[in-house]
Amino acid sequence: MSNIEEQLQLLDEKIAQTKENLRNLHFQRNSLLPICRLPNEILGLILTFCASDVRRHRTHCSQMSWLWPTHVCQHWRTIALGCPAMWDTPDFSKPSLAREMLVRSKSAPLHIRAATRGYRMGQQEVLSDALRDIARVAAIEIDTSLPLILNVLLGVVQPAPVLEKLRIHKERVTASVVLPDNFLAGNAPRLREMSLRNCVLHWGRMSKTLSGLRSLCLYGDDGAISNVFPDGDPIVLNTVTLSKLEHVRVVGSVNGCISLLNCIASPSATSIEFTNIVSQPGDCNKALTVLPHLISITQSYTESCSIYAMEGQFGIEMFDQDLLHRGKSRFRFDLVKRSADSVPASQFYDLSKRLLELLSSLRVTGIHLVLGDEFSVEDVTRYFGSLKELATISVEDHCAYAFIQAFYSSTFTHPSDDVPFSSLNTIVLERMDFGRSLDAGTGSAGGKDGGPKLLPFLE
Repeated sequence: MSNIEEQLQLLDEKIAQTKENLRNLHFQRNSLLPICRLPNEILGLILTFCASDVRRHRTHCSQMSWLWPTHVCQHWRTIALGCPAMWDTPDFSKPSLAREMLVRSKSAPLHIRAATRGYRMGQQEVLSDALRDIARVAAIEIDTSLPLILNVLLGVVQPAPVLEKLRIHKERVTASVVLPDNFLAGNAPRLREMSLRNCVLHWGRMSKTLSGLRSLCLYGDDGAISNVFPDGDPIVLNTVTLSKLEHVRVVGSVNGCISLLNCIASPSATSIEFTNIVSQPGDCNKALTVLPHLISITQSYTESCSIYAMEGQFGIEMFDQDLLHRGKSRFRFDLVKRSADSVPASQFYDLSKRLLELLSSLRVTGIHLVLGDEFSVEDVTRYFGSLKELATISVEDHCAYAFIQAFYSSTFTHPSDDVPFSSLNTIVLERMDFGRSLDAGTGSAGGKDGGPKLLPFLE
């Protein structure tokens, strides 16, 4: 019996030795491959890039796939563990992993990204630990509706010398989250992007930090933008000059947009987007107070614009290239009714017409139009026919029929020295049925016998 045991032991030793020899042979073979001859620094950069790219585009079924390279071989694992940048974005959906990543990131700048819809044990604690070392945090991006997670921000009162991006979005509003007056100690000199949703930030204390912003986005659900930013009466707030601002977007109440317009001064090349939520009839009159600001802003923009006015919405957008080759949007102003019955249709229609009067003070050479049925042929002639430099117009659907009728009528009913659309040389018709009839009275599409066919009419 002992003889058999000795033979088995001997065979086991030979098997172990053979496996060791096989590992050595694999190692020798792999060492000849080009990727294994890369300097450790280059391999580390490749692993870091792959990890960050997978994390950025990961799907639900491959959330951990960015870790796979660390299990290829001992050499790769050693290199990965020695690359702090590979671990600089802790995964807070897995608190134990996030804590280990904080350790492995060493002193690398941290990217705090927490998008949580459900609470996990230990999540608040590890997020708090990460923000406690705010001096090396380069980005904070928190999207959540959980008070426990948002409360972590109340303790962030130290300077953030390397912070470049701040995004705090509170979903499902019951009350805005109020950041402390000494948030970031009012000292984040490298802050370039800021996006807040239902989050109150002290305007005065942060004014010096905000001066370096390049992108500013503010969102307030349920018409609460005035409680989001800035905090206080716009009349007594000091104007902050944002000399590096490239883009600003505000979505919220009319009051909030007015407040922001009164509080910032930005370069003329800044791309600006305002979406005003009209919740009650009085908001229409408030919106008209924005007109002086709009005039001063839009006068610095180029000549092409797009206008949308129908179904409780009004929008005007300016472009930095000609109409037919629309480039980057430089200015956009939208009015949106919160609900169908929040403002009478007639009042909103009157407000839209008042805003269209703004065009008369601008040098407009190209327009794209989408107007609702409430705009008549006379409206089209009044607001667009008087633009002396209008050379190109693009019109859609009902508006196209109304424009054709307005253009045709004005050609024969006005004196030669005061003809509407006098500079027009290009007409673009979109989404039209050229076989339909034109109603001679309204300019809209008529029935079978409603008027002349559109195509012969154009000829």
